Amino acid sequence: MSYGYPAYQQPYHPQPYQAVRTSAPPSVHVVAVIQYLIGFVTLLAAVLLGTIAFGVLDIQTADLASQYREVMAGSMVVVVAVVGFDALCWLVVARKLQRGRQWARILTIVLSVLSIAGSVYQYATLPAVRGGDPLQAAGPFAVAVAVPVLFVLLLNTRAARSWFRRRTY
Repeated sequence: MSYGYPAYQQPYHPQPYQAVRTSAPPSVHVVAVIQYLIGFVTLLAAVLLGTIAFGVLDIQTADLASQYREVMAGSMVVVVAVVGFDALCWLVVARKLQRGRQWARILTIVLSVLSIAGSVYQYATLPAVRGGDPLQAAGPFAVAVAVPVLFVLLLNTRAARSWFRRRTY
């Protein structure tokens, strides 16, 4: 008869043990930080457009009839609302990427691929490309494609895929 502790037994783990992480991998953080920057710049643009819209209401010149002032200010308010909503979408998706939401990853990848396809189509149909000097339009094309390609590459690393599936990497 044994008094005391039973013999040490290995704990039973039906699946290999993987630690749950509390933070996203660096590749996801890079994408999220870029999206935060884009969102904040877009939000700043909305604030500036809003300031311009309310400034248009205060114009008291005889050149601009009051009905045109109101129409112009009303359309600016719509533009401000759309740009502000776009900024909030950027910020929400960036946060959800950091929190490991798969839908945010898929949305970012799909929109990035569509952006790449649109940029390639636009580059192919430019008159400078068809007319003779494709290097003239290559600079803006490279800038337009760089960020979406970076998003697709960084969100498809092994660590990023694991983070969005099981919160591990």
